[in-house]
Amino acid sequence: MCKKLVDIGSKTLEVCIKGAGEPVIVIETGMGCSMAEWSHIIDELSKTTTVLTYHRAGYGRSTIDFTVERTFSNITDDLNILLEKEGISENIVLVGHSFGGLCIQHYAKKYSDRVKSLVMIDASPSEYFKLEDLKGQLAVINEKYNTKKMIDQWDSLALKSQEELGEGFFFNPNLYKSLISEFKSLVDSRNVHCTPGRFLSTPIKVLVRDDKVEINKLVSNGVPKEEAEKFENRIQQLIEEQVYLSDNGEIIKANNCGHNIFKDNPELVISSVENVLKEISIDN
Repeated sequence: MCKKLVDIGSKTLEVCIKGAGEPVIVIETGMGCSMAEWSHIIDELSKTTTVLTYHRAGYGRSTIDFTVERTFSNITDDLNILLEKEGISENIVLVGHSFGGLCIQHYAKKYSDRVKSLVMIDASPSEYFKLEDLKGQLAVINEKYNTKKMIDQWDSLALKSQEELGEGFFFNPNLYKSLISEFKSLVDSRNVHCTPGRFLSTPIKVLVRDDKVEINKLVSNGVPKEEAEKFENRIQQLIEEQVYLSDNGEIIKANNCGHNIFKDNPELVISSVENVLKEISIDN
């Protein structure tokens, strides 16, 4: 992949820009994901226009300021400075998966005049705290997928040296420090979140995973079916509500796909983005 480092003042971000032309597709990856996992999608989309993806602070070779929490506001500011450094200030199509899907919502809310469309791939809901509240009512899910335990595990990895962890994207103590800060922002969405409600008139696509796939995963991991269904049904509801961020939204069910739709069915992601590009072209 084509990678470079871009100095945005407070930190340096690892960036990949491929292709040429407008609109510019900006990919915001999920929590703990590498841009390398998107290589096939980037290769295909860059055949017709420019695609930019990057590693957020602490990911890959991107540096991180440990004195500043990784709030959605700070993540949005980082992305905006990066885009301005690259001369990109309009005709932007934002594509985001999971946590990255919520990040692009915050960006679009702040810079709606620059954004032509959103493609949200099983994006984390702005009211994520509702899932945390529900988890507390589901004994087995709360035990197996306990937030505090997960953060404690990341914290132990963040305290290790690079030599202790080894080489590679997932063996970087800064990655785990970033994950902790990002996830705390997600859990704290009760106090600071992207207020639900329509704020766009541009086309958006909301890709939603197959509930049966995720329920089966939970059940196979020892979660009672009743708990699994209750939890997944709530996730589905919150994700689908994102379609109302625009008066031109569409829900796309990703059949036979789990949360990582971009891996399970990359062609669906590619076609969804391509359809958005066609809609934008027609509108113009």
